[in-house]
Amino acid sequence: MSDNLRTFAKNLQAMKRTLLLFVVLVLGVSGLRAQYFEWAKGNSSGQEGNLIIGSVTDSAGNLYILGHFRNDASWDGGSHLLPMAPYGPYTNVHNVLIAKITPDGTMAWKKVLHANNGIGATAWDIKSVGDTAFACLVRVTLPTEEHYSYYLDTLLNGRGDYPIPNGDMGSTDRTALIMFDFEGNVLEQHFLTLTYIDNEGNDFKYGEWYKNNGYLLYISFDIDSEGNIYFCRSAADAPDGTHSPWQGNISGIKYWVDGRVVGTSATVNKPLDWFPQLLKFSPHMDTLLASRYLVQSCDSLEYQTDRLYMKLDREGNPYVVGTLSQFGRDSNLFVLDSSRNLFMHHSAANIRIPFLIKTNSSLQPIANVFMEDSVIRPNLANSSTNFWDIDFDKDSNLLFLTACTGRGAFGDTTNSYSILKCQGVPLLNLKNDAFFMAFRIQDDTLAFYSYGCAPSEIASDLIKRGQTNNNLACFNNRLFFQLTYYGGINFPGEHIHLSNMYASSLGLISFDYQGHVVEGKSYATPSSNYNRPGSISLRDSVLYLSNYLATEATFGDIYVPAQGSNACIAKYVDTSFMTPYVYTGDTGNVRIVVAEGGTWTSYPNPFRQRVNIEVEDGELKVERAWLTDLTGRREEVRLQPNGPNRYVLDLTGRPQATYLLTLVTADGQERTLRLLKQSDMFGE
Repeated sequence: MSDNLRTFAKNLQAMKRTLLLFVVLVLGVSGLRAQYFEWAKGNSSGQEGNLIIGSVTDSAGNLYILGHFRNDASWDGGSHLLPMAPYGPYTNVHNVLIAKITPDGTMAWKKVLHANNGIGATAWDIKSVGDTAFACLVRVTLPTEEHYSYYLDTLLNGRGDYPIPNGDMGSTDRTALIMFDFEGNVLEQHFLTLTYIDNEGNDFKYGEWYKNNGYLLYISFDIDSEGNIYFCRSAADAPDGTHSPWQGNISGIKYWVDGRVVGTSATVNKPLDWFPQLLKFSPHMDTLLASRYLVQSCDSLEYQTDRLYMKLDREGNPYVVGTLSQFGRDSNLFVLDSSRNLFMHHSAANIRIPFLIKTNSSLQPIANVFMEDSVIRPNLANSSTNFWDIDFDKDSNLLFLTACTGRGAFGDTTNSYSILKCQGVPLLNLKNDAFFMAFRIQDDTLAFYSYGCAPSEIASDLIKRGQTNNNLACFNNRLFFQLTYYGGINFPGEHIHLSNMYASSLGLISFDYQGHVVEGKSYATPSSNYNRPGSISLRDSVLYLSNYLATEATFGDIYVPAQGSNACIAKYVDTSFMTPYVYTGDTGNVRIVVAEGGTWTSYPNPFRQRVNIEVEDGELKVERAWLTDLTGRREEVRLQPNGPNRYVLDLTGRPQATYLLTLVTADGQERTLRLLKQSDMFGE
């Protein structure tokens, strides 16, 4: 071989090594986490009351929002969201907007419910319907003779020429369920209202008492896989004459859909004020299939339920979350189902009792859970503990629940603790700190698998202005929710302190399924004004975060100036959402513990090089291991002994990826664990 040829060969080998290193570096960098706020947009308004109630996404990453907007609101500095003429001078807070926001932040289309009668419309809830549609639950008020109303694309006058069934119900209020395709076309719409029956079987027209004026208050809904439609309403159907707007008692209710009666139900013996009722309708709402008051009886009527919210699991079982409020006057026992021994007890020491109730698809309660404080200090009488949102992991059907404890330290000089308990089991010692909490719950008994908490210095708040839904999302072993905090908050590896302890700031917090706090971000500028979180929607690697801003805010590098009352949406991108995650605090070797009784746990995870297997049960032997990558390729891998009941699996040099490790014990049992391997090019 000539010298020139040898030189060429050496240069070629050097080029190959350089190219290989470049490819490795590119692959390594491409596998690193990318996280950033892509945009933040919202409306500008000089009036309070703008808030996005809920949101959903489609497979293309478009966002569909349901919210309240004032009549001067505009989107992203553009034209007014609501039609201005021929409406009068009313500054109506109850104007409903339904809109599509594209992934780049453009409003593709909008639908409006708007009125000049000072009442207007109310946004209640929004849900996806399969992969092709979504549904919105709203209250609609038909205009009287001197008023106008705007229903979606139709201008209504007060002369009774309505596209909305009226019937002989004596009220202009309707609860409307409207189903849209993703282009904004109405696929189906139904108008629900109710009337009452007295003890003699006579119908009542709507009374003047605002709690019973015909439409359904504080209501959420969901649709099962067969198309049945479930509602959870905050009812005020007390049969006691002193708590009804009429002389005499209520013996039953008639439910009207699209101007005709589709079913009736009887009231319970002694319900509390604003108590939860479940309703189940057939597809297209032509028949009432079942109804149930969740509280069948109680000792006192001096209670009410706040912030009811319902969601179905994939088997069609409703889960209802809410809070009982009484303000410490006396003790009370709430009977859900005596045949199943399902009760809730409210002691005189407690202000609020958050609860979660599971029923079957026939609306019969089958499990419940509730929390309480052991002590309520007099100077903290306005403090509270609340369950807030529930969500299900779409793959595992695991149930998750968020909560907050508003144990604020404003002027607290008692120097005493109270204990937060769940079904009598102590969870937290509470003093000055407030806590944000997340729970993983066993879906059959509602027992807690695990929970986690993050403290706030002064107070915490998941409660938003108005009723907002969808403030919890879960995916790939992570939970995400937004919150308001006061004084400061402890995020992982970071402590944020506000100079003004009474200022409210906004944040995004993430837990893993074991209750570890994974990450926290703060993005609102502190001030004495009120900032509130709205909804959250997760699709693949994108989180859409809606908020109510009374001040300026900074989302990463994106500054949003103060715009009066701003219902803001921020798009947050994080590529790590696409891979399973378990918070550990380091990325060394993964350690798998096989405990007595066959309990298998793994940590830390993600890892870089080796898997350490420790068998705590000496009778349980691990003999073989199989490794499967996401392409489905499966191979047997060697376990190296590393002491008594200890093994090592070396995965050094394997690509950064997600793997399934299947361990086979001597008795033939198999356990499979999901592992996230990071690049090991930088060592341990």
